[in-house]
Amino acid sequence: MAHGGATAVEQPMGRRPRTRVSSVDPESFAARLNRLFETVYPPGRGPYCSRELVRALEDRGLALSAPYLSQLRLGRRGNPSLETMELIAEFFGIRIDYFTGHDESYCRKLEEELNWLDTYRDPEVRSLTTALLRLSPARREKLLAAGL
Repeated sequence: MAHGGATAVEQPMGRRPRTRVSSVDPESFAARLNRLFETVYPPGRGPYCSRELVRALEDRGLALSAPYLSQLRLGRRGNPSLETMELIAEFFGIRIDYFTGHDESYCRKLEEELNWLDTYRDPEVRSLTTALLRLSPARREKLLAAGL
């Protein structure tokens, strides 16, 4: 992924300038943001909705409108500010590198973790794992050795 420079964007009086990153591909950003929405959420509940993220960012002083977030998620808007990306990353408990692609190793590791979470939440995998763990260690070893 190419890395472009940051540019300041004029803001109305009383607001600090936002820094925009021109190198974040809107489709890639949307795919990664949606991946987080689909995968990263607390146990015992379903995925976060966009409104929850908007409220959480508002609580941290960032005004992010629901329509703008929707456009980001659809890949119709790009170049979110660094502050926006940082706060979204913080909300989901990840590093901003996942959005910028600056650390490919981190992105790969995070994708592996997200894949693991998907697998963990699969009801069939949970059922099979639970059944396997109920077996005696000797029987489990026998099954695993047989490739079952």
